[in-house]
Amino acid sequence: MNTSVTSVPLGKSGHTGTSAPLSSTIVTDNGQQYLPCPRAIPHGFVCIDIPPAILRECQIHILKYFTTLDSSLKRVKSDAIPSLLTQIASSYSDEEFVKVFIKGQRTFPSSVSKIIAPWIESEIKPLLQAKRVSLTHVSDLDQCNNSNLSPNDYDIYWRCVRPRKQDVARPHKDSQFAYLNEGSARAIPLPFEIRERWRIWFPLFGCHMDNSIQLVKDSYKEDIPFSSIETVNGPRPDIEDHWVKANETRFGCPIDAPNRGVLFRDDVVHRGPVNPGPHVRISAEFTLVIQ
Repeated sequence: MNTSVTSVPLGKSGHTGTSAPLSSTIVTDNGQQYLPCPRAIPHGFVCIDIPPAILRECQIHILKYFTTLDSSLKRVKSDAIPSLLTQIASSYSDEEFVKVFIKGQRTFPSSVSKIIAPWIESEIKPLLQAKRVSLTHVSDLDQCNNSNLSPNDYDIYWRCVRPRKQDVARPHKDSQFAYLNEGSARAIPLPFEIRERWRIWFPLFGCHMDNSIQLVKDSYKEDIPFSSIETVNGPRPDIEDHWVKANETRFGCPIDAPNRGVLFRDDVVHRGPVNPGPHVRISAEFTLVIQ
């Protein structure tokens, strides 16, 4: 059964840490409040260059994980990797796929986070005009699903979307996920009192304009009604169909090069479209919190 909930208040916290009081908010004609974006990010998101070292380290880890599923991956040439990744991921039933590719198992190790953390501090922090910025740590549930994770590991993970499968979420704001997960084992701990959450998404394997993230400009300014749908992975936000249909033409993929990602506020509406193929789409993402 769907449980109706209201749109998430800006700055809603997870199960540890608190959100800072709102300041310098803008109030729209209908009473909706929002924090203005930094001048360099007027619509709520912007494309950014992803350092090659980060892309390479992420890809190495993913290939190692797939090799544990099928050792023949060790012996293939690089141009055959996308096809074999697709073959491995597609060999599982939908029920098996959810278990094998559960989020805890898709969390990157410290070899990735130790490259990302200084890049965030030197390149992304100034872009966000933040006094303080931090990655977030893994949830209790992710630690339960991966015994190699500890509370100190960062919540940086990858996503695998098979061709022509419903491995994607409906349009949503990530702030809605934070609201629905609050107080549960799925909640992401916050390292300090936060002002805003931001997200970074970037492509790794098999990503192209027709299967990659799509965002809606300026949607962080809108109070958008949504419901909660219960799934095997917990509650999922579901923006009402009438809003999605009325705003269909506003969805667009901003990624314009393989080494480019997108930085966006967690209250920007976005979605991952069904992957038309021919290969799996594998991408990485994580949350940033700022003061």
